[in-house]
Amino acid sequence: MRNLFSMYLAKVATAFTVVLGCWTLSSCLTEPKFSFVPRIDFREIRLIPTKGTGLLGNKGDSVIISIHFEDGDGNLGLTQEQIKDLSPWKEGQKNYVVKTLVKNGNIWELRKDNSGKLVDNSGYFFPLKLPTDKPGPIEGTLDYSMVFYPTTLLKDSIKFDIYIIDDKQNASAPITTTPVLIRR
Repeated sequence: MRNLFSMYLAKVATAFTVVLGCWTLSSCLTEPKFSFVPRIDFREIRLIPTKGTGLLGNKGDSVIISIHFEDGDGNLGLTQEQIKDLSPWKEGQKNYVVKTLVKNGNIWELRKDNSGKLVDNSGYFFPLKLPTDKPGPIEGTLDYSMVFYPTTLLKDSIKFDIYIIDDKQNASAPITTTPVLIRR
């Protein structure tokens, strides 16, 4: 009986030690020190090709780009109200900026439409906040998708230069994705 009681006390003491250790460790952890200028890293690019044509025409190939982000003051993303009133932003400015490059021989060129105008795949992403809604450093993964509608059965090798902008107009350094082959 005494051995069982000793074993029980040993287990309780071990459990208490683990809990105390975890609590002590968590109280020592500090918030990460990220720059107030957002920082991004390229993680992956996924191509989801489509086959055949849709009811109203060609189905498009989807490209999904995943980037890792860090921001020291957690002010990434725009609300619907901020998008409607973009007065602090340049006209047409988006907070997820994409420059699409297409390979022409051995040279990467900015992608243009049939009229010679640069193709703009930039867009908006909504606020990325901590679950507590209190301001502070944040990090995570941001997925951004685009659809490319083919006009012929030819294929293009494309890649993207990307940067993001926080709501105080701080822009991350640009990153470049690996290339993918899409129908055009």
